[in-house]
Amino acid sequence: MAIDFASFTREDIRRLDVTTRRRLLIEIGRSLADEESAFELTDEQEEELAIRLAEDDANPDEGEDWRAAMEDIRKKWLNE
Repeated sequence: MAIDFASFTREDIRRLDVTTRRRLLIEIGRSLADEESAFELTDEQEEELAIRLAEDDANPDEGEDWRAAMEDIRKKWLNE
């Protein structure tokens, strides 16, 4: 099924059920991840990332494991 995204409106998106919209969002994110250039960081983002990595190095036992966080996201938003 071809979709003309040039004429796709917010109302068209709202007609999709919530689960479909969530899955579409995930698939768009995955497609962006396939393109390295889509993730070039600004200087500010690089600085923030460096700060967060330093904090994690200083306190490795704090925070939540990314696998547990992803599982929570899947349960809450993807009904998996």
